[in-house]
Amino acid sequence: MHSSNPIPVLSVSGVQAPGSGSVDFSVARGEAVALVAPGGAGKRWLLRVAAGLRSPDPGTVRCTAARTAYVFANGGLLGNVSVLDNISLPLRFSGVTASQARSRAMDVLGGLGLEDFAELRPTGLSIDACQLIQLGRAMALHADLLFLEEPFRFLSPGTADEVIAWLRSELARGRVSVVLTTSDVGDAARIGARVVLLNEPAVVGREAASPSGSP
Repeated sequence: MHSSNPIPVLSVSGVQAPGSGSVDFSVARGEAVALVAPGGAGKRWLLRVAAGLRSPDPGTVRCTAARTAYVFANGGLLGNVSVLDNISLPLRFSGVTASQARSRAMDVLGGLGLEDFAELRPTGLSIDACQLIQLGRAMALHADLLFLEEPFRFLSPGTADEVIAWLRSELARGRVSVVLTTSDVGDAARIGARVVLLNEPAVVGREAASPSGSP
């Protein structure tokens, strides 16, 4: 028998987000959750706590994902190595051979239309290119839980549409779960994410009504 209450891939409980109060939310396997708030409400801080990049104090974070990846809004790449190495090195650390890692990294860059960037260093590349490279790294790692900081904010409309299509496809197949931050509830709607509002200081973590008006 299948449990009607499966263990979530991520659970955040009692975390005190700066500017927002106590936060509780969970993420099911194959689900997207958007932390929506204006600037200064602590959404980026909370995302980093959920990803294990910062310590919750107080509060608890439990993650059952086999492999996670974090995509920063700005930065997040090694500036002294090539784009190809930025994607392939984490694969090497996970036990993939050098030739397999480079091959998988090139396949990902080709799929993103960034194969010409392979031997360049991230320094001097545009913010949207760096975000795509980080997303490519997550794809190459086959991460099953993605943490995305403002994932569409700096992308061109066409590139954003391509990323959204990929995310929706992976979510529909149950291959990945996603937690993202945004100040635009429309971003959540574009990938079908459940919305958690962080702009109420007393009771945080409540779900917003669907932007489309559907239940």
